[in-house]
Amino acid sequence: MSSRPRRTWDTLRRTGPRKPAALPILVVFVLISVVTFLYSPAFDVREVTVRGNAYFSADEVAELAEVPRDKNMLLINSSGVIARILRAPRMESASVRKKYPSRMEITLVERKTAAYLPYGGFFMDLSALGLVIGVSEAVTDRNVPIITGVAPSFVLLGEVALPADRIGAACSVGAMLAARNVPNISEVNVKDTSDIVIITNEGSRIMLGAADGIEERLDTAVGILAGARSRKQAFKYIDVRVTERPVLGTK
Repeated sequence: MSSRPRRTWDTLRRTGPRKPAALPILVVFVLISVVTFLYSPAFDVREVTVRGNAYFSADEVAELAEVPRDKNMLLINSSGVIARILRAPRMESASVRKKYPSRMEITLVERKTAAYLPYGGFFMDLSALGLVIGVSEAVTDRNVPIITGVAPSFVLLGEVALPADRIGAACSVGAMLAARNVPNISEVNVKDTSDIVIITNEGSRIMLGAADGIEERLDTAVGILAGARSRKQAFKYIDVRVTERPVLGTK
């Protein structure tokens, strides 16, 4: 019979199970690995590329985004980068894609200038909805019309210009002209929103009539304008105020 002493239940309960001695070392090793990974220069931002920008340069977008160079991309909050970009009224939307190990790609959708509004010696760039999205010292696109016939009562970057009904109607016409790729448009006159007039760079007038239902009449006018230009036919006006009876006036 063995003389080795037996461990009683009380003895086992007092001493408890043995803990692996390697566990604390393993935890420390994992923590060191995580910290080393997060701060590894291999994942630092080395390059920022920008897509979809037309009005802003890539450097200007990077400045807006405030992307910290030489910082691990895992520690950069993409939502924060997007929020900073969207502070510029010109920006409609933005997305950020991290392309490991060290490149960040920013894709933008910019609001296009639908019309220019003269104000305070400058030209305000307005979106299709009449939002002030930029300021220009001069007209930079001869295909984008200037709004005439209205004195603005409120103009602030990032806000809708007032009076919204007349300015908004002009911006809507400007956006429709841009969507149809109509070149050489000088002005959209909204002195009377029941009688909106487009003036071309040739000095011809296009009389559209009221803002309501204007798109159909604009399509008719654009077709007549394209035909006259292709034939190099001089004309003084196009009148589509009565949809069924458009007129091309040469005298």
